Amino acid sequence: MGLTATAMKRTIQTYLFWGILVVMTSCSTDDGETTTVEDTRIKIAYAENPVMGAPIDTISKRIQDARDFSLVLQSHKNAFHLDANTGILTVNDPLVFDYETNPLLTAIIEYQTSDGTKELEINVQLENNDDILHFLSTSQGIYELSSPGDWIMITKEEYETLENNLSEIDYCGTTKEQYDLVISGAPDLVHRGSFTVANDNGAEIPAGSYLFAFKYDIIPQVPKINIDDTQIKVSETSVAMGFNDLGGTLPTHSIGEIHFVLKGNETPLPTIGFLGMYKDTGVWTNSQFIGEVYYYGAGNVSNLDDTVVNQKSFKYQGLATTIKQWD
Repeated sequence: MGLTATAMKRTIQTYLFWGILVVMTSCSTDDGETTTVEDTRIKIAYAENPVMGAPIDTISKRIQDARDFSLVLQSHKNAFHLDANTGILTVNDPLVFDYETNPLLTAIIEYQTSDGTKELEINVQLENNDDILHFLSTSQGIYELSSPGDWIMITKEEYETLENNLSEIDYCGTTKEQYDLVISGAPDLVHRGSFTVANDNGAEIPAGSYLFAFKYDIIPQVPKINIDDTQIKVSETSVAMGFNDLGGTLPTHSIGEIHFVLKGNETPLPTIGFLGMYKDTGVWTNSQFIGEVYYYGAGNVSNLDDTVVNQKSFKYQGLATTIKQWD
């Protein structure tokens, strides 16, 4: 049964609490585009992560004699844009169209007909996609061909796109502030070799999180150009013990700042975790923070028996989230 404009405004919040209940009373012309029943509720399936300005629906094609359109209410601020003349509803803020945080978006549209002012409720049900695949650009192909557990080398721009667009991001290994500080002095020459290291600087992996990306900075003076044995390590025990491999070995890479994404992490950490790495090369360190601690052990090991206090932290960083946003 159709609702009047006044009743619709009074019951919109109640309707949102009902969840997926949708009442739709409409009929169409032969081309399936025009409805003759007024004050209806329309449900639209729509892919998440659209671009700004992407079309959602054209109200003038749905309703005969409709004109002078206005967007009177939307469930999420700035989600939609409505053209007052054409009745074309488009995406205004693409970040709102995120399945993991906003699976259902609602717009209430007011319009004029020869019978007076009417309203239409549009419910946009988002479809879940692999957000990592969507936001990658040059690395999409290799990501699609890779297997779960593979680390894929990506560009700095792709890493930053994931960092800025995926939801509920936490920085692990080093905080954003710690990693982004300009390095002063020479790199740490003592640990230029085969070591497992873990920073003890407060940048832990939150409980319930999935680690999905990693970057680190290799000093340019290392003699080894094709680095092929670096391994990401995670401990659920402590920053000094119980480290296990996360995913496979990092793909072969060279010196400089290198970026990676992990495909298909299906297992969140049940407790607070700690991020380390096995390296067989030189990694930049940062001594800007007084009192920092790191643990290390020779070779690719699980327990780190040695400690360095009031020195430097290794310049590596992981991205984690409590919301799984990939296939």
